[in-house]
Amino acid sequence: MNSIQSWITHPKGKRSFLAGLLCLVILWLIGLIDYWADYRLLFTVLYVLPIGFATIYVNQTYAIVLAVLSVLISTGGDVLGGAPSPGIVIRLWNDGIIFSLFLIVIYLLNALHQTLIGLETTVQERTQALREEMEERQRLEHETLDLSERERQTFGHELHDVVCQELTSIAIAGHLLAKKLQDIDPAEAENAREIAAMVDRALTKTRSVARGFFTAGFDVMGLAEALQEAARNIEERSGIHCEVKWQENLVILNEDVVMHFFRIAQEAIQNAVKHAEPTRIEVSLRRIDEAIRLTIEDNGKGLSPSKKQTKGLGLRIMTYRAGIIGGELKIENPSTGGTRIICVIPVEKISKNTALVH
Repeated sequence: MNSIQSWITHPKGKRSFLAGLLCLVILWLIGLIDYWADYRLLFTVLYVLPIGFATIYVNQTYAIVLAVLSVLISTGGDVLGGAPSPGIVIRLWNDGIIFSLFLIVIYLLNALHQTLIGLETTVQERTQALREEMEERQRLEHETLDLSERERQTFGHELHDVVCQELTSIAIAGHLLAKKLQDIDPAEAENAREIAAMVDRALTKTRSVARGFFTAGFDVMGLAEALQEAARNIEERSGIHCEVKWQENLVILNEDVVMHFFRIAQEAIQNAVKHAEPTRIEVSLRRIDEAIRLTIEDNGKGLSPSKKQTKGLGLRIMTYRAGIIGGELKIENPSTGGTRIICVIPVEKISKNTALVH
């Protein structure tokens, strides 16, 4: 008794119970129609409806019970309706044929239903496996990106703390040597000063490169400074005018967002210099409506449709970085020429710990 009550109260059992009641109601209605109609009319096909419904939505046993009731109701309706008796043997034979037909229908529908359940289960299992595989792939990609970023930070630290210190020591030694040689040999002192100046320039460039690798802990103002430093390096190395614009009253407290913004801009600038042959590159960071928008635009030869579709490694990395921080990367070819790369992040997706000030 308790098992029946638990089956009825269970959501799935409750649905089966209601389906069973509906089958009985339909069977009763068909029996009434069969009784009121001319006994020479056959209603066998109509009896198949509640039986098939019960097979799919209740169970096979209940469907067989309905098949037995259908035969009894059909025969009883004919007898009560005044149909002439064909004899007990013929009656049993006819009822047996009808019951066998019902059993065949039950068997076929049950087999089809089980096959569909099996297919659905297989699809669900494969979908779950695919989802898990995609999650694992995303986790590995994320870990790879994190490892790459950690390696960048380590290299930046080593470059700044070791190489820069060595260059600083050499520069100081060169300046001291120039002072010592000033009274002894002015020409050699001038050579020493020139060497020291070369070391100073190398030190400045090394520090600039180190800052390009080291991004941990900087905020949006640090991002602006890093982008300006990258722009100066581009102008020094290639002669391409690179301008950085940002919304000064914009504050982003999420270090991951700031770091990925910088890496996206860095990659976009390098791609433009390598492939687009521009004379001008502009980088801007601002809030537009309810989104943060990072734009890198150049006036180069643009990106061909085939390259835009295939996406090289740099574009794929930028797209992936944008997705990690909840944004979207767009690639446009402006009517004026060149390429425009836009990373847009809705404000609500940045994080709860991100403050945005107008």
